[in-house]
Amino acid sequence: DASGPKHLDLTLTRAKFDELTADLVERTMIPTRKATSNGTDAEIERQISENFIDESTATLIPKASAEKFRQSSLLNVIQNASNIRREFRFSIFPLAREFVNDSALAEQLGDTRIQIQGAIDLLIETKDGDIILCDYKTDRLTKRELQDKALVKKKMNRSHGLQLSYYAKAIEQMYGKPPSSVWVCSIPLGDTVEIDVFPVK
Repeated sequence: DASGPKHLDLTLTRAKFDELTADLVERTMIPTRKATSNGTDAEIERQISENFIDESTATLIPKASAEKFRQSSLLNVIQNASNIRREFRFSIFPLAREFVNDSALAEQLGDTRIQIQGAIDLLIETKDGDIILCDYKTDRLTKRELQDKALVKKKMNRSHGLQLSYYAKAIEQMYGKPPSSVWVCSIPLGDTVEIDVFPVK
């Protein structure tokens, strides 16, 4: 009004937030369902016709990878989710001593905390109330790794286990419980592997 802007200072529960955003989330699922029911080529044509992409951009889409994703178990989980969040940003404050190997320095740091910020590629809430954290990775895979999912899991754990452990901790702080599963969706593999996270204080 004429007196200026009004500011609201209130606490919004997760349940109330989900209630307020349910309709918006459901509307975002419509393109996903449409994309998977018509096939990869039909979806590309739809995106061109609706001006999401132009024809030159369409030629850059790796159709084999898109088709792998369309047939993946991850897409099935996404389609049956109760809620999906993409590029979910967070900020947590873990103990600084967890990042040093020197015991004397760790003792000196005491309870000092540092800030870690990040963005989770995909956060899935299932109809059973479970939370699945999924991060997309484009790490190159050898021929042998492409034929052995266990090798991909080992590689992703080694390369991204620390990062995703902190992502899982962020989810625990925000939701009051840790994710039931932490996945990496490997783009070259066209499938997901589960990551073994470790406790973060």
